[in-house]
Amino acid sequence: MRTLYIKNNNYHRIFHILNKNIYKSNKYTYADIKKAFSKDNYNIATKDENFIYSRFFKECDIEDLETLILVFGLSKSTIKKLYSSLPIRQISGVSKVWDNEFSLKVSTTKLRTRPIPNTLKYILSKRVA
Repeated sequence: MRTLYIKNNNYHRIFHILNKNIYKSNKYTYADIKKAFSKDNYNIATKDENFIYSRFFKECDIEDLETLILVFGLSKSTIKKLYSSLPIRQISGVSKVWDNEFSLKVSTTKLRTRPIPNTLKYILSKRVA
């Protein structure tokens, strides 16, 4: 297992974020992360790889992306293709940052929300009045 130490031999935050709240025996390794981000399509990824993508794009920032590219020897264009196929791109808080970084048009399709039941609408209208 190859671990990632950067900046004064500190354990890098990518591993901290991806392995947060995960049992010790199931922690993601350098090889796991590199393999996951080497794919350019979400649909061919495993369950663990999908988890890595989700956590990375929800909790990491642009500096972490630059570190990922530099240390893991990845291509930004491959990561851009991967990101474009992710369902989490539908989440406006996630897409706002990453769509800008990858110079993508903001996705017009947002998460579908369930309609509010009529009973709840009635209750809410009475509270306002």
